[in-house]
Amino acid sequence: MTDAERDELRSLQDRWLKLPHVRRQVELYGEDEPLALGYPGNPWPTFEQVRLHLHPELKGWFEDFFRGHW
Repeated sequence: MTDAERDELRSLQDRWLKLPHVRRQVELYGEDEPLALGYPGNPWPTFEQVRLHLHPELKGWFEDFFRGHW
């Protein structure tokens, strides 16, 4: 992953974390709550993990979210 790709992903994740309804979810359930329900062997990262780490495997999911597919 290039620096530009890292910066783009960090910006995408940060933009998502700043959404009012996402911030509300964190207020209600805490940062240790997963973004969505996973399944055994493939859990979703928590809000805190998205805040602290890059998740290139979820880039498409975040992009789809902003396109209104969720």
